[in-house]
Amino acid sequence: MLKTKKVNKFVNRAIKAKNAYEFPVLKTTGDKSLLFAVMNGVRNSGKSNTTLCLLENDKDILLGNDAKVWFVSPTADAKVKKFEEEYPDNFVVVDELNRPNLQGVFDELKQRYTDWAEIKYVISLYEKWLQDKPLNELEEEHLASFNYLENFDFEGFNEKHPPMNTLVIDDSACNPMLSQIQSRDGKFFTSFAIRHRHPPFCCNLIILTQHIKLISKPLRVNSNLIVVFPFRDASIYHNVFQEYSTLFNNDINLFLKLMKQIEDRNDHSHLTIYYDGRRFVRINWDEEIQFGQAKAIEDAKEEK
Repeated sequence: MLKTKKVNKFVNRAIKAKNAYEFPVLKTTGDKSLLFAVMNGVRNSGKSNTTLCLLENDKDILLGNDAKVWFVSPTADAKVKKFEEEYPDNFVVVDELNRPNLQGVFDELKQRYTDWAEIKYVISLYEKWLQDKPLNELEEEHLASFNYLENFDFEGFNEKHPPMNTLVIDDSACNPMLSQIQSRDGKFFTSFAIRHRHPPFCCNLIILTQHIKLISKPLRVNSNLIVVFPFRDASIYHNVFQEYSTLFNNDINLFLKLMKQIEDRNDHSHLTIYYDGRRFVRINWDEEIQFGQAKAIEDAKEEK
């Protein structure tokens, strides 16, 4: 272990911002961070199914109340349509990835945030008014325009954070928005993707692809969740390992052994890598792998 020496009294502390908000912790990741996920797998590997399972496992957060999912897919299957039927107010299928469709989603994301922020501001004015604290003329007029929140559903409004949004893009990896960053469409989408967590979007982003290299590098390096189904082409494993090698003790053999174990199951299992506030490697969503010793893969067996 490297030795260190304290050379000054600098303290690296978390700086608290006024009126800051935090999203709830997802059960799947155990983290508050919004998702930027890339799901990698060949046709019929189970990408759409595991994405729907991810949404359903945290349905109280991702599919409940004022949360909303936009599932962009030109080939939406029966499982996706089932979710649209079961969650008519929270799940929308968009049939093609193009600029008009995506701009419509972005406009709605911005409007949802604007509406939430305005109501939150009006509530702050209302609380000052109730406490007989002075309001200036513009604040008084603004509160009056909302009728002093008479008959407002305070219990139904979530003051803790803006509405939860999720954009899923399926079967569109060859689209220039995802694969050609220098193109006009590529710049349009990348501009959103690198800001997806922040206002006015506040949006989870999940991209499904048959090959990680089809997704432009600026998108890949901004992702915090990678799912890898078994591939015949081992070069894909090397591509993934190069970008997340520290989680595997920089040992490609650990990574390859784990993928072989997943492949041998032959049951649509997948590798899950999460790298954000928490960091972990799992088989599927629920079997966490520890690489603390050389026999980590062998000792982590829990065959289904």
